[in-house]
Amino acid sequence: METIKSQDDYRYKELLEKARNFCAFRERSTHETKVKLLQIGANSLEAEKALLQLKEEGFLSDLRFASVFVRGKFNQNQWGRAKIIMGLTAHRISKETISEALQEIDNDKYIATLKSIVKKKLESLKGQTEFIVRGKTIGFCLGKGFESDLTQEILDSLLNRNL
Repeated sequence: METIKSQDDYRYKELLEKARNFCAFRERSTHETKVKLLQIGANSLEAEKALLQLKEEGFLSDLRFASVFVRGKFNQNQWGRAKIIMGLTAHRISKETISEALQEIDNDKYIATLKSIVKKKLESLKGQTEFIVRGKTIGFCLGKGFESDLTQEILDSLLNRNL
């Protein structure tokens, strides 16, 4: 009986060490870490216990993960808020945490980024009819996760149409 318990302890410590290494490599979400724990052989009870310990030790924080995700996707990939929210929701981050993490985006920089994206798209569509230009530009910006009303407003101003 004693050897079974020590084997379980050893197995758990091994799982925990693998999870620590997994989380130390880069920021991870709780969901992502739980999936990894289950993949490497933890049962659901061990996974939950390990997740709690990882949070206590500072290896795991959904807010920290969400903040890094928001900054990275906005600054590097030029994603809009809607696409960022979808990405965080896929990681099962709570709405409150998402809202807090979205504060990382400076509104002036957000608008400047959208203007830059719209300008580049307009350049690539030179010679097209205004109808096609509007449709493709709005569709492109929506695909990047930017709000349609904000995109429309910027597009109107760049096309010198203040409607």
